Amino acid sequence: MDTQKTRVRTIGTMLLYAILMAGHIGINRFEAAQAMSQSQSLLVWLLIDLAEIMVILLMMKYVFKIRLLIGKGHALQLTTVVWLMPMILSNVVSVLPQHFVFPSKYQLFLVIVEMTAAVVFEELLGRGLIIPIVLQYTRRSTVVVTLSAVTFAGTHLINALFQPLQQVLGQILFTLLLGIILAQVYLLTADILSPIVLHLVWNASIVIPGLFGTGYAFSTGINSLMLIVGFACLFALIHQHDRQITASRIRSFTNGAFYGRQEWGERSYRRKRW
Repeated sequence: MDTQKTRVRTIGTMLLYAILMAGHIGINRFEAAQAMSQSQSLLVWLLIDLAEIMVILLMMKYVFKIRLLIGKGHALQLTTVVWLMPMILSNVVSVLPQHFVFPSKYQLFLVIVEMTAAVVFEELLGRGLIIPIVLQYTRRSTVVVTLSAVTFAGTHLINALFQPLQQVLGQILFTLLLGIILAQVYLLTADILSPIVLHLVWNASIVIPGLFGTGYAFSTGINSLMLIVGFACLFALIHQHDRQITASRIRSFTNGAFYGRQEWGERSYRRKRW
């Protein structure tokens, strides 16, 4: 029975992922064909993101029986933001405009709301849904974190249909590394709000500065130096988090991730030593 439920959850998750990605491709093509303004495009994506959030929440609760974990991860959030600060600064520097032009309040509001909705959708899919599914097959944190990060980065592959390949490859690298951090933070805190906050800070450091003007204020050399320092801190953070993800923490996370299945971990893995 447990094997059947696991198979149903896995197949259902793969189908849901494929449908959502196909929907994103269709929406991008529709947006390009209609030649929408930025405000119209933001409104469309906001409505799509809200609809996707509702679908994932309903599927998690009533179909997959997966509990959305909410705890108290504020201390780890702060620590991670500090470690990520060089990377966040490099994001800001890379998009800081040369000529400042202040956007309208309406446009700024739309960007922030749509960005928040997109982050919530990506975290529900990449962390809230994928991680419990993978934990049904393995308790190895490296495998769980890697698959979650790959799934998260994979959602950005569809950009290759509309953007230069070099730009998309850069997005994949950044999102893969960020996905590793966000998955580790979710496992450590059992709090979906933790990766949501971190992801929002990351996206804001890229999106918000670019709204206030045109051109680029700094040279490629300065951006590259900032990126090297940022990547060094990022890898140090990955190493630090990985050491904290113990077998008992994984077991505790798994036992709380399913409705009515608190005993699942002990029953299915009773013979295994940690």
